[in-house]
Formats: sequence, structure tokens, C-alpha cells
Amino acid sequence: MTTLHTAFVRCAAMVCLAVSAIASFATADEATDAGWVNLITREPPDSLAGWDLGGPVHGWVACQGSFRGLAGAGPLVSGWTVGDFALKFDWNVAAGATLVIRLPDVPKGEGAELRLVGPDKQCTLSVDGQQVAALPAQILKDNAWHTARIDRTGDRLKVNIDGHPLGETKVDAARRFGLELAVDGGPVDIGKIELREPAGESIFNGHDLAGWWSPMGLASWRGKDGVIENLHKDNNYLRTEKQYGNFTLSLEFKTDPHVNSGIGIRTAREGWPSGDGMELQILDSPGLNHDSTMAIYRNVEPLARADRSQEWTRVVIKADGPMVSAWVNGQLVQQANTARHPELKHRHPSGWIGFQDHGGKVEFRDIRVLSAPDGTGLAAWYAPQAITGPELLCDRLLDPARLSVADGIQGGVVATAVAGSDEQILADLVGPGALTRIWHSEPGGKLAFYFDDQAKPAIQCRSDQLWAKLAPLYEQKDPVLTCLPYAKRLKIVLREGAPTDYRIEYVTFPPDVPVETFSTKRDVLPRGWLAAIDYRGHQYSWGTHREADPEPRESGEIKTLDPGQTATVVTRSGKGIVQWLKLQTSFPPLGNDDLWLEVLIDGESEPAIAAPARYFFPSLVGAGNHDNFLAVYRTGFTSMLAMPFGDGITIRVRNAGKAILADIGVTLSVIEDESGTWQKQDLAIDRRLRLRGQFHRAAGAATWLEWRGTGRWVGLVAQSPEDSSPQLLSVVIDGNEQPGWKSVSLDAIAGIPGDEKEAFRLEGGHAHGLAWRYWQLAPISFQQSIVVKAMPPAGDCLSLIYVR
Repeated sequence: MTTLHTAFVRCAAMVCLAVSAIASFATADEATDAGWVNLITREPPDSLAGWDLGGPVHGWVACQGSFRGLAGAGPLVSGWTVGDFALKFDWNVAAGATLVIRLPDVPKGEGAELRLVGPDKQCTLSVDGQQVAALPAQILKDNAWHTARIDRTGDRLKVNIDGHPLGETKVDAARRFGLELAVDGGPVDIGKIELREPAGESIFNGHDLAGWWSPMGLASWRGKDGVIENLHKDNNYLRTEKQYGNFTLSLEFKTDPHVNSGIGIRTAREGWPSGDGMELQILDSPGLNHDSTMAIYRNVEPLARADRSQEWTRVVIKADGPMVSAWVNGQLVQQANTARHPELKHRHPSGWIGFQDHGGKVEFRDIRVLSAPDGTGLAAWYAPQAITGPELLCDRLLDPARLSVADGIQGGVVATAVAGSDEQILADLVGPGALTRIWHSEPGGKLAFYFDDQAKPAIQCRSDQLWAKLAPLYEQKDPVLTCLPYAKRLKIVLREGAPTDYRIEYVTFPPDVPVETFSTKRDVLPRGWLAAIDYRGHQYSWGTHREADPEPRESGEIKTLDPGQTATVVTRSGKGIVQWLKLQTSFPPLGNDDLWLEVLIDGESEPAIAAPARYFFPSLVGAGNHDNFLAVYRTGFTSMLAMPFGDGITIRVRNAGKAILADIGVTLSVIEDESGTWQKQDLAIDRRLRLRGQFHRAAGAATWLEWRGTGRWVGLVAQSPEDSSPQLLSVVIDGNEQPGWKSVSLDAIAGIPGDEKEAFRLEGGHAHGLAWRYWQLAPISFQQSIVVKAMPPAGDCLSLIYVR
């Protein structure tokens, strides 16, 4: 342990003891004065939530509602910006140290700076680098803790310390400020940081619902005597006519016991908050989980609970660029940077505010909104941060466009046949990397997972307990989808085994990608990511996707398609990424190969992909929705496999049958090549790989894929005879035959025992004459070439690859 780290740990312990002895600090259950909110969360007690938003944090520790900064500490950048405000806090500095309170301009600029020192020096206030006020030395009493307050109203900014006015200065009334803490010298302590903004305008007139609407009318809601209450008739949202982007919303709510409701924000007019905007959950139920009050519903669990069951509870919600924060009874219980969240980064930046009728009584009063200027907040919020290997990997589930990024992540597989009960090494993987998937044809034996040459296994379990032990990404139990990172090495040992086959999939990260070895004491992914993955998978199983996302649409329709005819349905110029493609048909859907889809990109004359339409949506043909991350049916067949294009994209349809096909529609949701909002940072279309497909008819040598160049193999869809699974003969990558792919069935690759008539897994399955497998977490990379051959007799096959 380094000297600096030892000092940091010692100071952390000291500040916890010191703060607990300060009587002036509020206890966890004390209510903050009306209108004030605490900017430091009390639960968990060591959290820097809301302040770790300007890049990596070092030299700071949180404890019992206060922060301590050491000499050499980097700045703490908060996730809030303000216009008019009051800020008050307690502070203490060691001899020779300075606590620096910065109010940087939004989006960037020097702004104002308050420097707080000991009683033998001058505390000063500066604006734009020029000192404008100072508190004479010796004014402060020689005690440990002091109190400061900063007020800004219009064009006036003033500071008060221990009851003494430090000074007042004029600022441009249009300026907006952020909030940042810094240390000069050290150590310094700051705590009980409380903020108050103006309440804003009332958005409820107190006696009727003028200015509000609901898709099924207002019969399910009533406004009377200053209170809005639901009559729980249609389980919908009461919504404002006005749209809001950046704002501070304050209100009080009260529910009956066990009621589930919510506050919707930033939702498109006909959208639904939990999938298109955001819902801040209201739930009168004990405990703390991903559905508790002020969770961003099923995407980011709250930090703590501070609501009161069946009593009026005060809530403040602040939406500021990508930052979404919530306070309950003055306590910070939610703070999320949606720009770095794999699901919420796709949501709308503005929309209606509304209340949910979910079947139980809920009341709202004193509903006010303080509107803020449009914008994306502080530039510091977008400071480059190292993205960890697990984040890069798991983002592929919620943002399939990540597969088109040439990120250097290499996928691989180890296939092992177990013949008896002798101890056997199933895999010995060299890092940095992560285990992503493990499947066995029959249960049996005990497995031990050794990370980084540890003498003792970090995980031990029976093979039928893998799902419970391997930190699953989703509730599918076989195969288990997981992310178990290792910095140096992972060795998996089987003991007391029985005859079975194992397929273990993994990725290897580039050396410059940060990877921390798995530990049962530390979360692999940031707060909210696992909840978001779980929710998105369930959404798709219900037939729901981002139908009302903020991206532009391109749509077209063909009324009649004669036999042999090819027609263009949709054309989009420029550059961007198709994040989903929806096919609508009026005839019996995709039961044969009569309807073909063709995708042309970048001005090319030949299609990048051309295949029967059912090969684009194999898991949906005749079966409807199921748990997965790439396909959904709702008013049409929708594929989420992203398609980047740099010079236009065209979708054509072809009638390969003998009968007329009618009423064929296609809709594209396109992420444009822009970076003006936090949802569209660094798309870099020109550097992305392109999705291409090879469709092969059953004939000859049964080559299913052959490509020369650099890329990754991401999908395989093949005809599946009723009595057997398609068989791969070999996979040759860069001239080398891969041992894990020799003479293996597509069912085994998909993780299916083989005795199910219809099978649906997260990444693979077979049904209605097709078998498929997608490698969304661990696609198979190649640098020079890839050749995939099938064992005859082989059926038709579509292979999908992302290539340069």
C-alpha cells in the first residue's frame, strides 16, 4: 500500500469520527427546512453520488453526510447547475489549507470562486478571475467548523460567512452556474451542503385540470381543493400539455397503502415514460430495491429511501441535461448521469410531465416547475472517462450499435467433452478478459473458478447452480449469460464430472482497457446497468421497444408487388446508423421465402444484405415475442441489429414467389451523425464497421460464409430440418481451423440440448424450420479471413458480419 493511499484511508477514518461528533449536523431522519435539499446523500454513507461527474475522482472520501478532501485531491464536479439559488454549508480547513468553492459558467467558463481559509488569512470571492470581495483576517473565530451561505438573485451574488457579510457583487442575470469543490493544501472538510432554488410556477390551478390531458380523456383524474387525485379507471398517465426539457419539479404526494404510481418526465406526447421518457417511481412498499420510490423505473435503483408511508411526502426532481436527480423530504435519493447509462442515453431530452394511475389512490399537491434554459449542462460532465471492459461488453445488449465499433475486443470459445469423473480443466483463459457464457449438455460435477492464479477458487458450485453463482446478466439459467472479468487469467476446473459437453464463451480485451478481476465484494457494472438489462429483455418479451424514441424516421410502403418485381421502399441519404428496422405485411407473415429484403448502403450497386425476409427475423416467425435483445414483434417485425451507413441507405423488397404480395411497409429509426446532444456523442460513422450478409442456397460444398478482410461474425440463420439440427463442419479464421467449431450442431452452439421441438434462448434457438444464433456479447473476430462450412446435407443459410 502506498504512503498516499495509507494517508487517505487514515483520513477517511478520522473524518468519520470527527463528523459524528459535530452536533450541528442533521441526523438521517431529521427533515431539512422547507425548500432546502441536501446535496450529499446519507445512504450509502460513503457515496460521492452527484459529485463524481467530471472525470476520475481521487483524494476525496464521504462519510456521514460530509466530504473530506486531501492535499492533491482532484476537483469534485457536481451534477447540478443553477440560475437563482441559495447555497449553505458547514466547512473546516486545516492550518494552511484552502477549501475552494467554484461556480463555473455553463457550459464552460471561469465563473465565480470562493476561497475559504483559516482565521489568520482572508477568505475571498472572485468573479472571472478578479477578486471582488474579502473577509478580513481574524474575523473568523478560532474554532473547527464554520458556516457559509451563497445567494444569487438576478444580477446580484453575495456571500456570508459565520454571520459576517463577505461581500456582494454584480453578475450577468443570464449567467448560469455549476458547482465544484476543490482543495488547495489540505485536508479540508465540507458538509451539510444544502441548496434552495425558487419554487417556480404552479402548473395546477387548484380546481380543475385545465392544461392537462390523458389519451383516454380526463375521467380517471380529478382536480379539486388544491389536490390532483386519480380515480383509477384507466391505468394511464395524466399529462401536461406543455413540454419541459430542463427543469426543477417540486410537489407533494400521498398514497394509500401498497400503491404503485409514478411521475413521468421528458416523454413524447404519445409515448410511455418507462420506455420512451423516464418514470420516477412511487411505491408504498418497504425495503430498498430497483422499484422503490424515486427509482428511474426499472433502470436505476434509488440510493436510499426517505418517503413516509401514507403521509404527504415532498419530492424535488431536477432534470438538467443528462443529469436526473431526486430528493425526498430534502434527502438526495437519486442521481443518474443518463449520458453514461446504456438504456437511458436513448431517451427524449424533453417532453411532458405526468402522474400515473396504476390502480390505487394517489394524490398530488403544490405542483411547481422552475424551468431552466435548454442545453446539455456543464462541459465537464462530458470529460473523457476510461470505459471499463465490462461496460464496453454489456453495452452491446442494450445498444447493439456497439457491435459496429472496432474496439479490439476479441471473442472466443472453448469446447470440451467430458468423458468421466476425473478432474479436468475446462478452460484456461489468459486476460485481460471476461467469461460471457457457459453451457453444458447435461448437468453433473462441481466447478471451481480460479481468478488471476489464486490458490483458492473465488467461486465453487455444482454445474446446476451456475446461474445462481455466476452473476448472471439475465434470468436465463441455461446457458448462463454473465460477465466475469479477469485481469490476468481465469481457470475453470471440473471435479466429479459426468459425461457431458461444455461450451464456454469469453472475450479478450485490448491491454489499454481497464479491467478489474471479479470479486464478490464489488459490483461488476455501474449502478442501474443490471436493472436496465433485465428490464429491456422483459420489454422485448412483451413486444415493446423504443417505438417513440427521439430519433428521426424514414418510412415507405409498397401497395402491390408483382411476381419477380423488385421495388425500393425506403431511401435515406447522408450518414447515420439504422438502430432498428420494422417490416409490416398484411399477408400471412413470413411463412415462406417469397418476400425478400435487400439492404444497399454507401452508394453501392449490389446489396450489402439480400435474403428472404424471414431470415431477418427468425425468432419471430410464427412464434411471437420471447426473451431476447435483438428482435420484437409489435405492429410489425422489428430487428435491432444496427446498420451504419456513410453515404445513404436503401431498403428494397423483391417478390420471389408466384403470387402478388400487397401492402408491404418498412420503417427505419436512424441515429444521425451528429453530436449536439448527449444521446449522440462521438458516433464516428466513418470509422464504424458495416453490417453485411451472405445468403447461400443449399448446394455444392455448403460454404455458409467466406470473407476476406477484417471484421466480426455476429449472426447465423439456417434452415433446420425437423428431425435434426444443422451441423457446422468447420470454422477457419485467418487460415487456422478453430478447435471449438469442428463438427458441432447449431443447437449446441445456441445452447439447446436438442430434444426441444421449439427452443428460444436469449441468443439462439430453433422454430418453424429455422435455427439461429447471434453472438451479441462475444462475436467471433477475424483479421484476414473467415470461412464457415456446413456438414452436408446443408440447408439455406444467412451469415451476418460487421466488416471494414
